[in-house]
Amino acid sequence: MNINKINEFFSYETRCKEFFKLFRDKQGVVCKRCGCHNHYWKKDKEQYECKECGFRTTLRSGTVLEKSRLPYRYWFISLYFLIEKKEKLSILEIQKNLGHKFYKPIWQMITKLKEVFNNGESLQQLLSFIDKEKNAIESIKTDIKTRFKMKDIYLKTAEKSQQIKRPRNLKVRTTS
Repeated sequence: MNINKINEFFSYETRCKEFFKLFRDKQGVVCKRCGCHNHYWKKDKEQYECKECGFRTTLRSGTVLEKSRLPYRYWFISLYFLIEKKEKLSILEIQKNLGHKFYKPIWQMITKLKEVFNNGESLQQLLSFIDKEKNAIESIKTDIKTRFKMKDIYLKTAEKSQQIKRPRNLKVRTTS
């Protein structure tokens, strides 16, 4: 897979966020306050909430993405570079491909990813999850495409139904 396909696959931030949420749900969330494993997702806040104490946990909290404001897609694309290029990795090359202006945040991200990479276990879990969830992501992509097609069809039919033609022999009277 080349960088263009990776950029296309992870082109939308919401798609990357959904993908990371699927991974996070699979791994499980632990409450930092009480240690409970039972959480539910608050869609309006985009956070997990503990069923025991009500403590909220962000999607990034407790992961390698914690305290980072970089987009999710940067993390996935950089992970691809780490896996494919291994030792031939240039942070400047990644920065250029991501189109990011500053070097330091990219350097911090790569450093964190390399720590996970050296750990091995977390990386294997992520890679096996990615392989299993490729079909789910493809179905999400087709679902999105279908929604846009249906929206286009709906709009076209609505436009046609609103085009009311006036008969040619009908004269409109104006009152003056």
